Order: sequence, then C-alpha cells, then structure tokens
Amino acid sequence: MELAEQITLLDHIVFRSIPYQEFLGQGWMKPDKIDRTPYIMKTSQHFNNMSNLVASEIMSHPDVTSRASSIEKWVVVADICRCMHNYNGVLEITSALNRSAIYRLKKTWAKVSKQTKALMDKLQKTVCSEGRFKKT
Repeated sequence: MELAEQITLLDHIVFRSIPYQEFLGQGWMKPDKIDRTPYIMKTSQHFNNMSNLVASEIMSHPDVTSRASSIEKWVVVADICRCMHNYNGVLEITSALNRSAIYRLKKTWAKVSKQTKALMDKLQKTVCSEGRFKKT
C-alpha cells in the first residue's frame, strides 16, 4: 500500500507540474521538444525511471523464489495503483514486467501464482492503448 501511495504521489507531482501551454501545438513531437515541452519530457523520464526501478528491484534478487515473490509484490502494487486510479503507475509497473529481462525469466514465472498472472493480464488489458484506451 505504501509503495502504491508513494508512486501515486510522485506521479501526481510530475503531472501537476506541466503547464497547460505545453499541451498546445504538439511540441513533444517536434525536434526541439526538450526546449518546447521540458515538463512533458520530464514525465517521460519519470516513467522510464520508475519502470527501471521496478525491473532492477526484481533482478536484484539472487534466487528464483525471491524474484517470483518480488513479481507478485509488484503486481499487487500495480493493482492498488489501479484502485487509486493511477493508471500511469499501473503502466509503469506492467511495462517493467514486460521487459525482456523480466519476461524471459521462465523459471521465475513458473513460480508465480496463477492468480497473480491472471491479475497481471487484467491490469495489462486495463492499460492497453488499443482502441484509444476504450477498456478503461
């Protein structure tokens, strides 16, 4: 719960810092996007940092069982983020779990419970961008 709350707080701080002018004119798509939309670029960097944190934390465990427990913990954190309506937090965590370094851990994923895998599938469908997020 504490992790989900802190992730949500950090996401809130990052998103709230974006001045509305940066959303005008799609400046984030231009070659000089860092100059035009520095706060939107910070949101992207924040997303990558959070996703890296989750993946690194999972990979820091030396054995299969503790990595599986870590994956299960992060899926629960993502679900709490969903309950708090922090879909960016859900996406940060599910993106980390879908990285090749994590996804390819076959022995680790074999130890993850079916309930956790089902919850992860549900979370991924929630933040799936297909159809312009019509499932959320």
